[in-house]
Amino acid sequence: MNAALAEEHFLDRHEHHSTMHHSASEIRPPRSSAGRDARNLTKQQVLSAGIGLLALTVLIFGWGFGINQIKSFGNQFSAMVPSTAFLLLIASFALLLDAIYPRGRLASGAARFASMTIIACSAANLAVSLGGIATGVDALLWPETHIFRSEHMSEATSVSFLLLGWCLWQWPNRVPSINRLIACATLGAILSFLALIVFTFDARSLHSAALYSTMSLPTALAFLTLFCAMLLRERNAGWLAVLMGDGRGSIHIRRIMPWVIGLPFMLSLASSITLRLGLFDNSFLLGLLALFTALVVATILIRDANKSNLQEKAERAAMLRAEIAEAQQTDLDQRRVAAELATESKTKFLRNMSHEIRTPMNGILGFSELLLREDLTESQRSKITLIHESGQTMLRLIDDILDLSKIDNGHLTILQEQVDIRHVAQSCVTMFQVAAAQKGLQLEMHVSDDTPRFACADILRTRQVITNIIGNALKFTEQGRVDLFIRQNGESIELVTQDTGIGIATENLTSVLGEFVQADDTTQRRFGGSGLGLHISSKLIEMMDGTLAISSVEGEGTRITIMLPAYHPQQFTRCASNASDEIGPGAESQGWDGKRIAVAEDHDINQILITDMLQRLGTDVTVFGNGRAAVEGIAAAASAGNGFDLVLMDVQMPQMDGIMATRELRQQGMTAIDLPIIAMTANAFDSDISDCLAAGMQAHLCKPVSFGRLKKALGIWLGIEVQVDANPVRAQMSA
Repeated sequence: MNAALAEEHFLDRHEHHSTMHHSASEIRPPRSSAGRDARNLTKQQVLSAGIGLLALTVLIFGWGFGINQIKSFGNQFSAMVPSTAFLLLIASFALLLDAIYPRGRLASGAARFASMTIIACSAANLAVSLGGIATGVDALLWPETHIFRSEHMSEATSVSFLLLGWCLWQWPNRVPSINRLIACATLGAILSFLALIVFTFDARSLHSAALYSTMSLPTALAFLTLFCAMLLRERNAGWLAVLMGDGRGSIHIRRIMPWVIGLPFMLSLASSITLRLGLFDNSFLLGLLALFTALVVATILIRDANKSNLQEKAERAAMLRAEIAEAQQTDLDQRRVAAELATESKTKFLRNMSHEIRTPMNGILGFSELLLREDLTESQRSKITLIHESGQTMLRLIDDILDLSKIDNGHLTILQEQVDIRHVAQSCVTMFQVAAAQKGLQLEMHVSDDTPRFACADILRTRQVITNIIGNALKFTEQGRVDLFIRQNGESIELVTQDTGIGIATENLTSVLGEFVQADDTTQRRFGGSGLGLHISSKLIEMMDGTLAISSVEGEGTRITIMLPAYHPQQFTRCASNASDEIGPGAESQGWDGKRIAVAEDHDINQILITDMLQRLGTDVTVFGNGRAAVEGIAAAASAGNGFDLVLMDVQMPQMDGIMATRELRQQGMTAIDLPIIAMTANAFDSDISDCLAAGMQAHLCKPVSFGRLKKALGIWLGIEVQVDANPVRAQMSA
């Protein structure tokens, strides 16, 4: 095998290992691998040094000082003759250098020297012994020493040294010759293992046989240790790669190998001892050994097959679970994609509907507000007020749908404010008085004397909830009355709406707070409605740290209880007081004369409305019907030295929309300081506000635009101090 094939073999094994172990915890990091290699090198160093120390001890103390206890070891064999000890010493020294300096020039040279020396000495010993010249090289080197005539390097030792020398010769270039190295080391390990069997089973008949006659026990152990160290050093190649691998076959082999080798060996040893004791004769003992060996091997194989079957069954179950989980995940992904598409479609629909409805509502609410600023009789003011409040109710229906989308997406913002709960509730009740009178119903509000005046809540959302609750009560009540009770309940303010309407069946009480849910189909056909009011009201109350509960008896009426936290300055430090909700005439602030305002608006009613509002302030107004005309007119005015002070920019316009118009004005060098641009649009989503600000606008006014919000927004960017006396509907503004 050449270097390229060895590298490919290593990469294949690494890829297989990565495939079998996907998790990071199972793939050993380089640091851990380096530590493992360091431990293996340490073991090789210890083993090599131990064999070298044994050989050195035999040479110096045994043969040098003549200590017989060291020269001789059991079974009447010498521990090691000098030639054997010397060759083992240089072999262990070569392996020790390789462990200390892997693939270094010094280690390579030592391996070459040790290989040539070992091969030459062992070949010479075989030649001398088989040629009858002497019993071995020791007797030839020391002819006067009579002990070497009986104690010598055996043929088995010589052959083992030849194999060891060949392994050391291949060692410096072991990548291209790794298969030959493994083959020689394996054969040498088998020979030394056979020598150990001779001692273990006391096979005296083999003592005089060729290759086994005089290999001593320490020599056999030394050879076995050296050959095993070489094999374990190359554990990623050859048959050791199969034994040490990560595949299923390797796992099976490692599982049954100790049993397949160990149990027959133990049975054979027991048979040998039994034979020596004379308990059985040879024929019966051989049959018994064969039977027990077959039974043991069969038992081991059956046991391993059972484990494999269980493992395969577990893997199939795991694969089935993985397939089910994958199918479930795929189904979830498909559902998620479908839900996202549905949400996107709903958002587009809501965006378009909001824009189309808010545009005419801007005219209704705007003109009714302007009328309320004129001198009117009480009767006229009352009627126009009802028109204005009804328009606001219609606007809240639109906001309900938008709120539902914001609640679902987690984008709805709730403020904590100081809310005059009596005033807000009274304005809601007053708004429904005409509707109640038309149905012949009594609508009254009852406030306990000890009720705190202020609640800590969101004023707009509180008004929205109360309006929804009273509106529902009137809608589902045909005769009788609707009462709103306000009282203190501990640290909270309790608002209870009680009607004498149709009521709700007990089985439907748990579902009426759901989205698009009404009591039953007949209710939908009889009274109409979207089923959003209670659902949104419940969510809004929860977001204001309150609770909403409903109880009802079918045919007798419904009771809805709202709990809101009372306002305590020490506790709710974030609450901010609100101005009065009264709409009435008031003197406009000074400082507007001479201010030039450009309006980009394509809707004719809105053009009339915004012109009237701005003229009431005393400003000079110029209206452009689309974005392109606005850009050209504003640029022309700036070039003539008579530029505008501020621009009110609609977003959806023909020829060029407000976003593109704003960007073009900014690209022409008109900065926010020179020319503030305020979006005035029916696009009310958070993304719409972000788009406007990103295009270069300074603020965002959502239609319908009230006079007070318009005046406040203009005052901020024109540097005029404003006292707002109109309905303080919050503007969605950002500097």
